[in-house]
Amino acid sequence: MNNRIEKGDIVIINKSGKHYQQVGQVSEVDYNIFFVKIVLVKLGNQEEAFEQKDLQLKTKKPSIQEVIISIDKILEQVDRISHLPTQEKVELPNRLKYLKLDIPKLDKQ
Repeated sequence: MNNRIEKGDIVIINKSGKHYQQVGQVSEVDYNIFFVKIVLVKLGNQEEAFEQKDLQLKTKKPSIQEVIISIDKILEQVDRISHLPTQEKVELPNRLKYLKLDIPKLDKQ
């Protein structure tokens, strides 16, 4: 596993204080004037800045390919559900296919 912390990753805060052991999502990575990696972590509805050394990587952001593979697996599962109402049987696969098409666009934002 790549241990480099990047935007979208889930991290655990190891710095003692009010955020100790909280889990958050990385929203931005930057460097200060001393070239120390500063990571902005979203904690609920607020963001806090931490040095990378104060964070532990919990989960990497999935790649676009991993997300598309997961959507394909969900589409296969939906096909197997025989007792799904007609509207959902049509609408759910369509929405998943549109989501699959939009993922590369969302990743660039």
